[in-house]
Amino acid sequence: MGVVYEDPYIILVRDAVRFRNGKVGAYIRQFGTDPGTGSAALPVLPDGRMVLIRHFRHGLRGWQWEIPRGFSEDGADGATTAVRELAEEIGVVGAKIEPLGRMTADGDSVEIYLARVETMPEKLSPEATVEGIDEVRLCTPAELAGLIAAGEITDEFTLVAWALATAKGLI
Repeated sequence: MGVVYEDPYIILVRDAVRFRNGKVGAYIRQFGTDPGTGSAALPVLPDGRMVLIRHFRHGLRGWQWEIPRGFSEDGADGATTAVRELAEEIGVVGAKIEPLGRMTADGDSVEIYLARVETMPEKLSPEATVEGIDEVRLCTPAELAGLIAAGEITDEFTLVAWALATAKGLI
């Protein structure tokens, strides 16, 4: 029991637990190394189109369409993290962000934002391509709904952002 793995981004801990039937077992718990708040942001252009990025996810061994997201750095709050991720992943500076809510997954809590983006850069930055991002896609709300319904969008952060923004009537 205890720390089973640690790197600059995550720590895996094996916890001893007592189940309801009285038996003792173990669970693995993962959390970020930085005490700040991770976030994800759904970028929306003035014409209502939303920005998706095609990102290679090593854990999936494949590509997926998603919104910019990431871990915090240096104890940053969720808004600061969202602004940094928008700059790193799609090259947008000066987006106006609005909190949509939070999501939790296996104990981690992430803040979700809507990002009002005025313009998109012509091409991806070298930093984005190094991170595994190779394409940007602009979608109308109807097109994004179709991608979700068809099972082409499976990223949990994107699905939660879409659900929150839709429920609040923002898209």
